Amino acid sequence: MISEFWNKAIVPFCRLRQFLFYVYLFLPFFSFSQISLINKVSDSVQTALIREPIDNLMNEWFVSRMMVDSNVAHLNKYGFKPGYIPVYDDSVYIQRLKNLQSPIPLTYNKYVRRYIELYTIEKRKQVETMLGLGYYYFPVFEEELHKKGLPLELKYIPVIESALNTHAVSRSGATGLWQFMYATARMYDLKITSWVDERRDPFKLTEKAVEYFDDLYHIFGNWLFAIAAYNCGPGTLNKCIIQSGYKTDFWEVFPYLPQETQGYVPAFIAANYVMNYYIEHNLYPKNIYNPGLLDTIQIRKRLKFEVIARALQIPVEVIRELNPQYMKDVIPQSVTGDYYVLRLPQQKAALFYAHQDRIYRYQEYLDSKENDNQVYISPKTSNESKSNENSYILIKYTVKKGDYLKQIAEWYDCTENDLLRWNKEAANGIHPGQILNIYVLTEKAEHYQKINDMTFEQKQEMIGKKVKQSAEFHYYTVQEGDTLWSIAKKYPGITPDEILETNQIESGNIKPGQTLKIKKKI
Repeated sequence: MISEFWNKAIVPFCRLRQFLFYVYLFLPFFSFSQISLINKVSDSVQTALIREPIDNLMNEWFVSRMMVDSNVAHLNKYGFKPGYIPVYDDSVYIQRLKNLQSPIPLTYNKYVRRYIELYTIEKRKQVETMLGLGYYYFPVFEEELHKKGLPLELKYIPVIESALNTHAVSRSGATGLWQFMYATARMYDLKITSWVDERRDPFKLTEKAVEYFDDLYHIFGNWLFAIAAYNCGPGTLNKCIIQSGYKTDFWEVFPYLPQETQGYVPAFIAANYVMNYYIEHNLYPKNIYNPGLLDTIQIRKRLKFEVIARALQIPVEVIRELNPQYMKDVIPQSVTGDYYVLRLPQQKAALFYAHQDRIYRYQEYLDSKENDNQVYISPKTSNESKSNENSYILIKYTVKKGDYLKQIAEWYDCTENDLLRWNKEAANGIHPGQILNIYVLTEKAEHYQKINDMTFEQKQEMIGKKVKQSAEFHYYTVQEGDTLWSIAKKYPGITPDEILETNQIESGNIKPGQTLKIKKKI
């Protein structure tokens, strides 16, 4: 019965996340009676990776330049002396965790204690900084969790993921407060381009992270499993459960988990403890710069941060910290009819509304001087007379696996020499992920901009070439209401990520009528 439940409930899923927490399976358990007896654990590779997001937080501009000391006298209800580090018996930790009355089982054991000690003894300064940042971020997390009816305790996941640092990027590429991998972001419709990475937007990313947790809970029906799956991926967790003999208790599956996940859940429990009992450990929130109430402005035209800063008399760094999703201090031009978001303190937002026409005109003036978007050249100078000059616009193409220059030139109605002239580095060859500059007629820009998201078959059909169907693949025509997840379930062993990779789909979006290749499993 249990076996049937797990096989039905836990669908094989791509491993979405590899990053951040590497810890020993068996960490030494210390018992302290006096703080002078503390021996710090050596900086192993795993411990260093645990500390990394916490330590990196202190290098951030808004922390290093805008942090002031708190007046903590009114918080120090136990009369602790400055610098004193309280340490408690196991029974105290057990009772305090029980008092939190969480719908998520906050079990206490030696692994949890090790992380409590990491936060309350070794990383005190960083914890006080996170407590200060929590005043700003925790209400954002709580609002989204409340909308979905999920446990509010999940708001502490970003404490262990990113140390509440919107700019955090792990060694494996996980990004933002909730540390989303690229594949996860695509599945949850977050925009990632050369200009924008919505994983850095604390509001949008929080919304998608809550959706992801809701999905994980519906798969596993157990919050500790859902939290573990957030770290190692549902597919990996499913294998661990099978190896355990389909155990339904998290701590019975614990020995089969990857080492980083064996540290992840105890760290989450410890974060819940520390964020609620920091005063009992003589820890107090730092006063981090808080912009106060924010206003959201819809932006449809290209706009540089430096232009906004000059017009509103606000530091570029503040705009950058409030809008971390913009990679190059530029809000790009909207090409799809929607808009981008600019967040500013309310008073500055009011100034922007009052002077927005002047701000946009100044940006257009700078753009006309730089001439960085529009060019007036004929790419096909060998085939067209110089008197037949047309207006061309620059667009981008991301090279896919198997692409070569002659092929790309056919898709964009230009020549290989044109591509080499516009992309000097392509003379040494092209590679997947490389961004190519391509100039196209302005009047046909909309047509050419769609090519980047087409499958190989669609691009070849566009120029009148049929692609021979391979015996290695199934071919599926997307129907109304289909999602990558629902299509993957039709083919055992296939994951949404494999569909994206096989069909070279960058955006993660699929449309009715689109033909997808599904690799046959042997």
